[in-house]
Amino acid sequence: MLTLISVPRAAAGGLLSIAVASVSVAEAQTSEKPLTVAECVKLIRPDSVHMFFDAQYALTPPTCAAIRRESRMDATSGTFLGEVRDYALPDNSLLTKVQYAAGQRMGPYEQHYRNQQLAVSGQFAQGQPVGTWKYWYANGRPWQTLELTAEGPLRIVAYWDSTGQQRVSAGAGTWQESTGGTLPTRTGGRVAAGLMEGTWERRSLLDKQVLTAEDYRGGRLQEGRQYIGVVGKPKKYQTQSLLGPRVADVSASIEPFHLGKSCEERAQLAAAAAASRAAYAAMIMVQPTPPRDPSTYQREILMRLSRFNNLTQWMPRTDGQSTVVTAEVDAQGQLHNFTSESGGLSNAFASIMRELGAWHPATVNGRPVPGQVRIILKMYSSQLQSSLQANVAFPLPPDVMPKTTK
Repeated sequence: MLTLISVPRAAAGGLLSIAVASVSVAEAQTSEKPLTVAECVKLIRPDSVHMFFDAQYALTPPTCAAIRRESRMDATSGTFLGEVRDYALPDNSLLTKVQYAAGQRMGPYEQHYRNQQLAVSGQFAQGQPVGTWKYWYANGRPWQTLELTAEGPLRIVAYWDSTGQQRVSAGAGTWQESTGGTLPTRTGGRVAAGLMEGTWERRSLLDKQVLTAEDYRGGRLQEGRQYIGVVGKPKKYQTQSLLGPRVADVSASIEPFHLGKSCEERAQLAAAAAASRAAYAAMIMVQPTPPRDPSTYQREILMRLSRFNNLTQWMPRTDGQSTVVTAEVDAQGQLHNFTSESGGLSNAFASIMRELGAWHPATVNGRPVPGQVRIILKMYSSQLQSSLQANVAFPLPPDVMPKTTK
């Protein structure tokens, strides 16, 4: 729900109305003194304001803000007028520059790195990105060139990797993107005639596991499959692509405006998060392991598969084709809930792996906890091979969660 909140003007008198997302009663009760819009906005002139946001573009007081927006605003509707600039605090480096007309983004757009190197350059029309968009790395090297048209999907005209090597030229080649953090990933796929083509994948850089896969034909999504957080068959979708390049204004999330947290509440949450991270870092997690050497264990599984009839129809038969079987390992090391795209293959693995004995369960700080195991069967040069992945199951049982003080 939107609420129109009036902010007192500067010495000129009167009120400036700004539409913001309402804060629920439950949210308001989390702070002794609920945050107000007036604490997050400074009126410079009758039609000009400075607005203060956190890094996620939620309104916040200037003393703990990460971003300052300088703009003109319509006093009645609260919409932006003309050029709007966002600056990073506290060094006042320019982040974004965008034009507004009739309450919508219109005209040239720029996004900058903190070193003031141009990161993105493009155009908006009626609030939507259009035309050619160019991207650069923080060192000034070109990254990619994208094109948007009203009648078709996004086109990848050119792409360079971080070493400066061009991977897509004249709309043909391979596009790839890596992300860091606690779950580093790599996403990529083939580009033909400027369009995403074939199977694109997002893989974990920790264990090379496929997290998301999408099939494209002529740049249009045919089917997507999510494997992360899923046991057995992947979650399928066909509506919206999750992979590939995007064109967007990072600052557009302020529309409509929404209130963040007070500086005091932010400080408390930051302290609690730091204590939680420290507690997790001190935890010793050990993945579940098979009853014998993993290589020997996998060879025994493949040898015993020959005992089961009618499995060839479920097994990978061409190079590069793969099949995944998953199971849960309880805190006693027993295997349960075998799943795969084929019930017959699941049943065969359940029989074989139970015959081979119980696993050594996963542990957290020496205490047994549930785990998960994945057996990936893949065909290489007409030979069936397997790989094994095992992990602690999340979420962790509540009684082994780290205790942190409030």
